[in-house]
Amino acid sequence: MPSFVAFILCLAFVIVILRYDGKKNPGSSLTLWAPLVWLIIVATRNPSQWLVNLQTGRQPAEQFTNYMQGNPVDRTVFLLLIVLGIFILVKRRLNWFAILRQNWVIILFLAFCGLSIMWSDFAAVAFKRWVKGLGDYVMALVVLTEPLPAEAVKTIIRKCAIILVPFSILLIRYYPYGRIFTPWGEGEYVGVATSKNTLGTLLLVFGFYLAWSLLTKQQKKEGSYDRKELYGYLFYLFLIVMLFKYAPSMTAILCLTMGTALLWVMKSKVVRENAKYFTYIFLYCILILIMVQMVVDMIPGLLTAFGRDVTLTGRIPLWEYLLDLDLNTWFGAGYETFWLGDRLQDIWEMHWWMPNQAHNGFLETYLNLGRIGLFLNVGILFVAYRKALKGLEEDYDFAVFSMTMLFIIVIYNQFEAAFKALHILWFSLLLLSIKYKDYSSKPLISYKQEKG
Repeated sequence: MPSFVAFILCLAFVIVILRYDGKKNPGSSLTLWAPLVWLIIVATRNPSQWLVNLQTGRQPAEQFTNYMQGNPVDRTVFLLLIVLGIFILVKRRLNWFAILRQNWVIILFLAFCGLSIMWSDFAAVAFKRWVKGLGDYVMALVVLTEPLPAEAVKTIIRKCAIILVPFSILLIRYYPYGRIFTPWGEGEYVGVATSKNTLGTLLLVFGFYLAWSLLTKQQKKEGSYDRKELYGYLFYLFLIVMLFKYAPSMTAILCLTMGTALLWVMKSKVVRENAKYFTYIFLYCILILIMVQMVVDMIPGLLTAFGRDVTLTGRIPLWEYLLDLDLNTWFGAGYETFWLGDRLQDIWEMHWWMPNQAHNGFLETYLNLGRIGLFLNVGILFVAYRKALKGLEEDYDFAVFSMTMLFIIVIYNQFEAAFKALHILWFSLLLLSIKYKDYSSKPLISYKQEKG
């Protein structure tokens, strides 16, 4: 099949599914398209990276820019989206004092990130990245200040999956742009993403959402459950499995497997009936795992089962090297500027695979923001956990989704660095942690009330 015909068919398929989803779930507002576009960019590539010749997979020469200086196209698109998001929030007349008061941990982390620009060796770069990172918070607020915030979160994840999964298949099968060659000459299938791991991350998020949706619908045993919706979810899960075959990201597969298993446990009748004791159950399970590990030492076996060596593909030696570096342990190198300049060249000379991240979210935060930033980052995780724990009494199904997604985020950051701006898991964490109730100075009405 010619690539152009495949593109038209894929586009038509996505439009049909989006229209059906809009009729099936009519409660989402048009303002959700702003965070949806943001999430699509965060999950895939920068706008400048999409300006390519799809037949050759090459960028026009004038699009290549210095890595540290950034790209004017990217800056313009991100700035326009941020301004649009702020405009939406202003029109909603939010109670900003309540937002600041109830999210003080998140605000403190954001402020410390901005303050760290002062001691960064690359202050201009840190400032530009901080401004772009501000968009994550703005867009998360746009989603969470919808009349039905939980539905809004599900809507943007679902619509993002509807668009990106088929187009990943299209790029891999029909366009060179869906494949890359690593610096070591190895080929990788990347689809709409920039690497095998980033493709695996978005498949992780989408696959988990679909698994949660199917399990929730099945347990509710709703008589009105649409068979077309069921078949659609199963078909997209099939596409995700196919993409994992093209891009076998072991970290994503491990997290999806563990997350789905935990989801099944939390949706069980025993756990649901004892939801108020969940904290104790959760800590008890962790204690059991620690005891089993001390007796059996199961980690090497698990790593081997998922295709990892005991050094985590060179990660452990890298972690030891990074921890031995002469660095300000309290304040770090500055917001997202550790992997720049001479320091990066020295690291590449010591590690043939040329890492550009710590492959551990907690260590990455420590390198950029020191102990203070790491403490505040862990504080955000705790806030998200408390929010999900409280939600068990109000909306158990969505609270289970939040709790399990938080577990996935923590596990993923043991092997990759996702506590960073413009990352789909960081954006997901903000959606899980920012509190959104009683923020509007005007009471928000539901979609049904508005239509009535």
